[in-house]
Order: sequence, then C-alpha cells, then structure tokens
Amino acid sequence: MPLTIHCRTFDYIFVVKGAYISPMDENTFRQFIAERPALNLTVLADELDIDRVKLNKIIKGLRKIPKAKRGIFYQMPQKYGYCP
Repeated sequence: MPLTIHCRTFDYIFVVKGAYISPMDENTFRQFIAERPALNLTVLADELDIDRVKLNKIIKGLRKIPKAKRGIFYQMPQKYGYCP
C-alpha cells in the first residue's frame, strides 16, 4: 500500500510530494494470495519451485518464506497484477 507524503511551505506556494513505496513482505504476500482465491496454488507452487503443502503453510502463516526463495516469492505477484 503506497504512502504519499505531502510537505508544504508556510505560504503554500510550493507543494513537495514524495512517495514511499514499501517492498512486498510476507504479510503482503499472504494478503495478495488471500484476495485472489481463483489462483491455483498447485500452479503457483510449481512456478515457485516449492512443495504445495509448504506453500499452503506459508500462506496460512505457519511457515516463513525461505531466504533462498524470497526474490522469486516477491517477483511472482507482479505477474498476477500486484502493483505496489
């Protein structure tokens, strides 16, 4: 969820906008999957090269995303429409 920061001078002539885009983390990944029930978890598990049962446990919050696979986990949602 992007957070926009608005800074203004006291005379309101200049408006400075800065955007902070947070990287995807485990909770965001879980929320992304939960919001899209039509995604096939077996296909996702094959794309991520991980066992389907482990992926299901990661989604439920019982396991953490393996450090070696975090890059793949955070890139995969972009394929399915994730935009930070």
